Amino acid sequence: MTGDDDTWKPPTEAELKVYEARRERMDKISKLMGDYLLKGYKMLSDLCDVCETILMEDRQGNKYCIACCEVDTTENVKDNPVLSEAAARRLVEESQYSTESRAGDVVNGTHQEPLQRALRQPTRYTPYPPQAMADPTPSSAAVSTPPTEPPLPEKRSRVDTADKEGERCDVDKTFECVRNKMVWASRELEGCQSVEACIQLCNLIKACAEAIATLERTKHSIANAV
Repeated sequence: MTGDDDTWKPPTEAELKVYEARRERMDKISKLMGDYLLKGYKMLSDLCDVCETILMEDRQGNKYCIACCEVDTTENVKDNPVLSEAAARRLVEESQYSTESRAGDVVNGTHQEPLQRALRQPTRYTPYPPQAMADPTPSSAAVSTPPTEPPLPEKRSRVDTADKEGERCDVDKTFECVRNKMVWASRELEGCQSVEACIQLCNLIKACAEAIATLERTKHSIANAV
């Protein structure tokens, strides 16, 4: 074994919570990216200067960072160990205090007190309520009540073929845009050396795949409605 193997330690509980918070943040960004793609936004090849998240662009040409505007807000930053050093330090201190407290309880034997108190307490039985002892035979009113027939389905409204054709064209354009962006992200991932950029590209590919699946279902529903 090498020196690195001898000094390696498993991640602490606090570090695992930081990793989990980072994963939840990336999943939230990916989901929002998929939602904005369905709304007609474009995914750019540029990254945000602040958080290095892939930028989006609306139909008016305005650039938009999902992480800065919706995920890494002031309310979320102060309690997020991924973005706040104070929150991460507080999480580590709480984890250390919890570990020391559990160790002290084991040494002093205090962890056995709740079990001993439970064994000393007598068992109490709760009598059945009067309703549970009543005759289970259904009343005559319940037996004689005829079953209610389900309401008849409403007649399907007339479909406007022109509007459906327009929706189909919009879906096809969005589908092609998302597919091209996923192909671009796959090519960029092959030569990417930055870990953070690789994570962003993987999340982009995931968001594109989810958007494509949703667009496919939308195309089928439009085709069935025509």
